[in-house]
Amino acid sequence: MAEGSHFWQALSDTIQRVVNLRIVTLVGDAQVSGTIESLQISAPANSSGTLVTDINLAAGDVTTIISEKLLGQEDADLRALHQAAVTQAQQIVARNVDILVSIVKQIGDQIKVLPDPSHPTAGSS
Repeated sequence: MAEGSHFWQALSDTIQRVVNLRIVTLVGDAQVSGTIESLQISAPANSSGTLVTDINLAAGDVTTIISEKLLGQEDADLRALHQAAVTQAQQIVARNVDILVSIVKQIGDQIKVLPDPSHPTAGSS
């Protein structure tokens, strides 16, 4: 595969991964190991409930799945915590998109001030 093909495939794979934002709340004892800087977390072997929100950023579709056992009033705080995580994740994505747009604009502005390569400037060899 040509060098350019690898780049476009990697870009396509990256876009596919970033199209979906998934927030998962599992209730159970997860296995945590490693250091704070490099945590390795395994899902609980026995989950007593799950909340999952999947957001397709391109289409704007939002899907939330809640285990039936977490629908009671006693789990309202857990559902609110999950929703807060969803909101925070959406804000982080929006901020990151703004940063990327700003970077692309800056690059575009810099490209505009570069000399045209087909017209060498005076004094160049």
